[in-house]
Amino acid sequence: MKRLATIIDFNNIAIRAMFTCKYFGDGSVQNFDTKEECNILVRKIATDLSLIIRTFTPDRVIIAIDAKNPWRNAIYKDIDGKGYKGNRLKDEDKNWDNIYSAFKEIETIFGNYGMVVTKLKNTEADDLAVLWRNYLMKDGFDVIMVSSDKDWTQLVNFDNETKQFCIAYNPIAVKQLKKLYVSSDFVKWYSDENSVTDIFLRNYDSIKNKLKNILSSNPKISIEEIDANLVLMNKIMCGDDGDNIPSFFEFYNNGKKKRVTELRAKHIYEALEIKSVSDLKDNANSGQLKEALEKELKTVIDIDFDKRLNRQRWLVELNPELFPKEIIKSFEEHTKSVENVGYIQSDKTTMENILKGTSFLTDEHKKIRENSIFDDLKSLDKFSKSPALF
Repeated sequence: MKRLATIIDFNNIAIRAMFTCKYFGDGSVQNFDTKEECNILVRKIATDLSLIIRTFTPDRVIIAIDAKNPWRNAIYKDIDGKGYKGNRLKDEDKNWDNIYSAFKEIETIFGNYGMVVTKLKNTEADDLAVLWRNYLMKDGFDVIMVSSDKDWTQLVNFDNETKQFCIAYNPIAVKQLKKLYVSSDFVKWYSDENSVTDIFLRNYDSIKNKLKNILSSNPKISIEEIDANLVLMNKIMCGDDGDNIPSFFEFYNNGKKKRVTELRAKHIYEALEIKSVSDLKDNANSGQLKEALEKELKTVIDIDFDKRLNRQRWLVELNPELFPKEIIKSFEEHTKSVENVGYIQSDKTTMENILKGTSFLTDEHKKIRENSIFDDLKSLDKFSKSPALF
């Protein structure tokens, strides 16, 4: 019997809950100066997370949490001295001490409820996503990653031999639709109607059948096919302003910044027949990438291409081979300690059940309607990148 696991980006969910809980039918929220405002925040996070869990009813639930001082901070500084994600600013009107305290309390509650809560020193949830993906797929799980962070889509894959998959779910509706990002091989497998089962249930795939039932009962969730290799290559070549990551090469001409854009990168991929990061590396070593980039940007480029490619990969690529060894070691120790954790009753996971017995849900507290605020808001585009948490 195949099994399904979800890896949930806690900070991504929690920050959006913070910005949207003032619309929640639980009372007015301003700056989180009061205990009750923080209680509302905790209930909102629990509501949004429980809805996700009930939607997919996974066999195992993993909560990935950002830690302070991510290891990538030491890799890059811009001309203003700001490093990786150093351009993110906090809303000074909000009581961040109270917010962080509320986050910490609900992290503990999730753990007590039976979910795996993973937070490792100097490690981002992005790093934990790929480490957990690899671990779970090796253990026979199919994986659904939950985050609106597009960085996670570079981890989407499908194993044609084992028929295992990793797909990414964005819980924020855009134009009334929530996206489930998948690979082309996944689409072929999912759409294959030739694997009809017989009376002996041969060829029966429980997870495929489960996904079909989920999507048929949730018309606002749509499948979108993506190329994970292209997602990663574009991050390497074009950078990411939201994370304060520069493009592979940029310069000023007559006071205007010129950089590698997705269109320029596309021209380079086509000219050099680049389809993967390995191809990028080969072309950087041969000098062909330099020639193509100079032609595209119409300027002379005097940099060490191998060194620059390494910098870009460290900043954006979610690849354990690029991670500090101590992170890998910490993760291996962590998985041993939570080997039998995370197997919860997904279909029974509600906000009330998660918070039962805590001060956040009292007998006097009215029952809150179980829905996600993301369905009610037309757009949360301005929250597409979370502010700095630490």
